[in-house]
Amino acid sequence: MTVEALEDRTMLTSMISINDVTIVEGDRDSGTTDVIFTVTRTGTIAGDLNKSVSIAYATQNLTAFDAFPQGVDDYPDYIDYSGSISFTADSVSLQQTATITIRVLGDEYFEEDEQFQITLSTSDPEVSITKAIGTATILNDDFPRMLQYQRVDPTNPSSNGDYFGNEIAIDGDFMVIGAVGSDLAANDAGAAYVYYRDTRGTPDDEVDDYWRYQTTLTAYDASSGDQFGESVAINGDTIVIGSFADDDNGYQSGSAYVYRWDGFAWNLEEKLTASDGSSGDNFGGAVAIENDTIIIGATFRNAVSPTYVSDAGAVYVFNRIDTSWTEAQILTASNKAYSDQFGWDLAIHNNSIFVSAVKADPQGTYSNAGAVYIFESVDGSWEEQQILGPDDGVSNDLFGYSLSVSDNYLGVISTGSYQYKGAAYIFEKVDGHWEFQQKIVHHDTSGNDKSTFSISITDTMLVVGSVYSDGDVVDSGAAYIFHLIGDTWIETEKFFSEIGRDEDNFGYSVVITGNQIIVGAPQSPVSPTNAGRFYVFIPYRPIVDFVYGASMLVQEGPEGETRTITVDIKREGVYAGDLHFDSVIYYETVDGSATLADGDFPYQSGTITFNSTYSQIYQTRRISLTINGDSKFEGKTLQEFYLHLYDPTNQVDIVFSRNLVFYADDDYANVNVENVTVDEDAGMAMVDVTLDNPVDYTVSVDFSTSEISALESSDYTPTSGTLVFEPGVLTKTVAIPLVNTDEIEGDETFALNLSNLQVSGARVQIGTSTGIITIKDDDEANLIAEDLTVNEDTGTASVVVTLDRPVSLPVTVDYATADASATASTDYLSTSGTLSFAAGEQSKTIQIPIVDDTDLEELTKSFQVLFSNLQTNGTNINLNTSQVEVTILDDDQARLSISDLTVNENAGTATIQVSLDRVANTTISIDYATADQSATSSDDYLVQAGTITFNPGEKVQTIVIPITDSDMVETDEIFLINLTNLNTNGAHVVVFDDQAEVTITDDDLLQGTITNVTVDESAEYATISVSLEYAVEFPLTIYFETENMTAVSNSDYIAQSGSLTFHPGDLTKSISIAILNNNLVEADETFFIKITSIESNGSNIIYEIDPAEITIQDDDQALISIDDLTVDEDAGSATITVSLDQPVDTAITVDYATLDQSANSVDDYISQSGTLTFSAGEQSKTITIPLVDSDLVELTESFLVQLNNILASGRYVIFANDHAEVTILDDDQASISISDISVDEDTGTAVLTVELSNPADAAFSVDFSTADNSA
Repeated sequence: MTVEALEDRTMLTSMISINDVTIVEGDRDSGTTDVIFTVTRTGTIAGDLNKSVSIAYATQNLTAFDAFPQGVDDYPDYIDYSGSISFTADSVSLQQTATITIRVLGDEYFEEDEQFQITLSTSDPEVSITKAIGTATILNDDFPRMLQYQRVDPTNPSSNGDYFGNEIAIDGDFMVIGAVGSDLAANDAGAAYVYYRDTRGTPDDEVDDYWRYQTTLTAYDASSGDQFGESVAINGDTIVIGSFADDDNGYQSGSAYVYRWDGFAWNLEEKLTASDGSSGDNFGGAVAIENDTIIIGATFRNAVSPTYVSDAGAVYVFNRIDTSWTEAQILTASNKAYSDQFGWDLAIHNNSIFVSAVKADPQGTYSNAGAVYIFESVDGSWEEQQILGPDDGVSNDLFGYSLSVSDNYLGVISTGSYQYKGAAYIFEKVDGHWEFQQKIVHHDTSGNDKSTFSISITDTMLVVGSVYSDGDVVDSGAAYIFHLIGDTWIETEKFFSEIGRDEDNFGYSVVITGNQIIVGAPQSPVSPTNAGRFYVFIPYRPIVDFVYGASMLVQEGPEGETRTITVDIKREGVYAGDLHFDSVIYYETVDGSATLADGDFPYQSGTITFNSTYSQIYQTRRISLTINGDSKFEGKTLQEFYLHLYDPTNQVDIVFSRNLVFYADDDYANVNVENVTVDEDAGMAMVDVTLDNPVDYTVSVDFSTSEISALESSDYTPTSGTLVFEPGVLTKTVAIPLVNTDEIEGDETFALNLSNLQVSGARVQIGTSTGIITIKDDDEANLIAEDLTVNEDTGTASVVVTLDRPVSLPVTVDYATADASATASTDYLSTSGTLSFAAGEQSKTIQIPIVDDTDLEELTKSFQVLFSNLQTNGTNINLNTSQVEVTILDDDQARLSISDLTVNENAGTATIQVSLDRVANTTISIDYATADQSATSSDDYLVQAGTITFNPGEKVQTIVIPITDSDMVETDEIFLINLTNLNTNGAHVVVFDDQAEVTITDDDLLQGTITNVTVDESAEYATISVSLEYAVEFPLTIYFETENMTAVSNSDYIAQSGSLTFHPGDLTKSISIAILNNNLVEADETFFIKITSIESNGSNIIYEIDPAEITIQDDDQALISIDDLTVDEDAGSATITVSLDQPVDTAITVDYATLDQSANSVDDYISQSGTLTFSAGEQSKTITIPLVDSDLVELTESFLVQLNNILASGRYVIFANDHAEVTILDDDQASISISDISVDEDTGTAVLTVELSNPADAAFSVDFSTADNSA
């Protein structure tokens, strides 16, 4: 499109959008991180972007803030920015992009993930912003630092080389620690220590849990060097301890011990050994447990089937029934090879077993690279599902040295990876399959230390132990924490022992439990040497405590007044940033000698808030508490109550949760007179006058009565006098005579007054000076009403209420109707009100309208009239009847019927409806039973009988009859369902139709199957079954033929075609195919038998018969052998022949390597190793070994050429002879000579030299003697 054509368009349209971005915050020391937003401009057709566009943008705070928004004591999260971006005109493109960069500021304090936004805007009417807001999420990467909380040495006497802490396992409230070299039971026999969790009164806060020693476990049959505790595991009430060097089945065959907690002690439940154990297996080198399944590794077990493989390794699965453990299965690797060490480490989690083989080479590329095998339980059997290995693995990586698994993540240590510094590989469970996620190497690996040894992982956090990292001293060991931030594991902290030493092996074992991390250091401390210890680390939390030293003593004050006591609370950290979060602390007052019940202080509670600060490490807040003055003598100078601190937010520790608050008491003892209520006929009113505290002096007080509503002489006898309290006496009693009359009257009162208190030497005062005596009248009348029954069509129910005797004062009572089985509005009209009886009046009537319905069949119903709020003006009137029942009689009728039904035979069930033509308000039931017609209960349906029930309001119920789907083709058939024994529970219901006819229509369609067969090549014939799914009532013929797959007709089998005839009632026929046997070593081969056509005499039958696969298993095998060889030393090389005794139809390989005997690879030959490859059909290969031709005179010598690791793609190929001896014949010789000499006669001795012309490699001797000549 030309520019001119574009200019003709009336509107140019482009759409603008901005993306969302997520980044990791970064540390403050690392500076800043850029957030890059992408703004996209999009057109629909070419030319939409043929105009320059400017888009404005600006940042906006959400939970992330810019430029100190919370005051100078905060640190900003990002730098706010606004501006614009431009898009140039483009007549061709349909999309353009531009970027906006915003700077995020890193920090080092813990906070939630935060967000800010960028908002786009434009004034251009030809631009549509489809997504105007881009959100940036800043992922927090700061977490509370870990502090050393416990340093634990073994409780029992320890000795050099105990290695306490070599293994750690935790479940729930128990922890078990291995001490593989402990000498408690025997020298290096080993032990395991059990610790329990002390929650210290805060069961919901794991941080302050303290681990306390419980017991030590040793083997009951311990022997020197057993290594009990090399591996430990715990689940619930069961501990498993491995002893890989136990000798029960031979030297270092190994065993495992199972202990069970009975609520009081750990008791040995069983000792486990391998059913096929033998010397050197190391059974028990690794153990794991989940519920009633234990798995035990035997790292050096030799595989014996189908071929012998030395040190391949195995894992034994044991299951518990009650208290007995049974070996259920032996797991091996599908690709096992020499010295794989399968079973090195184990884990079992959520019904999956994880097994490492640290020297496996699953790719056949790198020796000792390592692998992890995953097994799942399938139909009660453990089956291998996956083999995991590192994509970047190389030789000697030892992948699988340590394993840890959570619900969604698997951590694998490769201790030889990364130039022997070690690494952790993380795999994530995705749709039931484990996929590689990330490789982790901690930041300060250095040198060639094999450093990373252990791992513990959860779904959000992992810890790796690095035994040769530098802690507080070089090579003391450290641990590294990684957190899952977004979808990436990021290192967040390194921590180590505060008192480490060189080669403590801190980090040899690590376990995460809740908020705690447990770390083993089995080669610490210095004395005893390598005795071992473990450490407990917890997240750092600032403290909250009372500020002590300030005076809090105040006077109580007089009654009615209050005083204020102030208490200061502090929040304290260690480093700047420790307090960078808000904390809320709850407080409340708690009784001491001063109590809330006594009114010494009001209950006071609330919160104090410490606001976030980055720079401060010390804050205080003040609480003001109120105490009440009183006049009560309390018996001690100082009174106290408690201020309780609790429920802190945001991870702070309260040092002391309670502190005493004191104040001074200034109160008196009080003389009080009580209020009394007494019956008119009691004769006397007994009134107690009391002192509220004992007094050491005599106290006297005058008393006298006075009228209120009761009158002297007509209601009581006036009384007065003086009470005397002897020292220590607290109570005196005044007796006042009462006058009893027959008049029905209200309760009446008079007073007993105290005055003229006399006391010397004590602080006593009159507290309550007047006591009120209430005289209760003992004459009474009864208010009565009776139940009523009315017909539904009566219109009104009249309820009569009466007093059984006249009363001298007015009386009122409230009434209201209430539903019972009858319902207001539906059955009657709700009515309420007040009945008023004038003085002397004895009868009143309540009128209640009744509703006459014509559609509802219901039972006789009732409602209630409730009486309440009887007002008697002080007279004694009993509400004798608090409720009456009004019964309504019903006059309606309902009809019940059952419906016929037609159903297909394959429907499974027939559902028949039974219905009422109108609802009833009571439960209706009726019995039903099936009855044969042309359909019979033995062949066509299952006989049924029972009762159906209609609950009130229900109109329809169903009966479900199981239908038999038979194999025979047949006509429609009928059976009946009869209704009997109607039970209406009083409702008017009749049976209108008591029988249903159920018609079953036939739908049988027959199918057939032909079975797959596996047969040995030497079997001569393969017999295949052809079956019909159902019998038929007529003959049918099935035609078949064979078809090649990998097997070829006339070479592997005889081709065949033909037919089978099925007569009525027949279900199965067979076909025989001749199998040809040859001598070629080959893979299993297959061919098909398929159905070509079917004759069925026109019957309505569907046939679906899939081809059958016939597998011919090869029964031939080939033997590999290698020939011995004798060769002269000067031959230059030795050529050894390796041969197959039969041809194989595919390429095979075999590894070889030389081994020294009397000849060695330095002086006599050049060491060689490699792989021979036999092409398909090839039967001979040679190995050439260079020989060293020395001048040394030596004996005949020999070396070996060893074969191993046959890879034959599933063909049956084994060794006939797996090594050859190469003999080297020496070709060197030496001559002996003695030299002539001349000596002076006076020399004394003649020395002659005997020489060899060449050196010899063995000592020999020669005789010599002198013989006369001229001398």
